[in-house]
Amino acid sequence: TDAVRTPRLMGTERFRPFVAGGLAGAVEVVTTMPFEVTKNRMQLAGANKSHSMVSSMAHTISVAGPAGLYYGLQAQMVQVCGKSAIRFAVYDLIQKNRAGSATDLRLRCWRH
Repeated sequence: TDAVRTPRLMGTERFRPFVAGGLAGAVEVVTTMPFEVTKNRMQLAGANKSHSMVSSMAHTISVAGPAGLYYGLQAQMVQVCGKSAIRFAVYDLIQKNRAGSATDLRLRCWRH
C-alpha cells in the first residue's frame, strides 16, 4: 500500500495553521465588516443623529449599494488575515513544543 500512496508536497503540514488562521481572519472580516463600517459612519455623523444600526445600513445600501458596507475591505483583509495567520501558526508551534522536554528549547518544526 505504500507504493499507491498519493504524493504529498513536502512540509505542507507546517503551513496548515498559517493557512487556517488566514482563512479564519477572512471569515471574520467578511462577517463583521458591514457592522464596523456602519458603526464608524454613525460615530462620524455625531451625537445629534439618532438612527438605528439597521436604518444606517439601509441608507448606506441605498446610496452606495451593498458594496458600500464593505468600504475598506482590502486594507482590513491584509491586517486581520495576516495577524490571524501568525497567531494561529505561533499558537500551534507553542503547543507542539510544549509536548516535548522542558529543557529542549529548540523549535522542532525547524529541525530537518
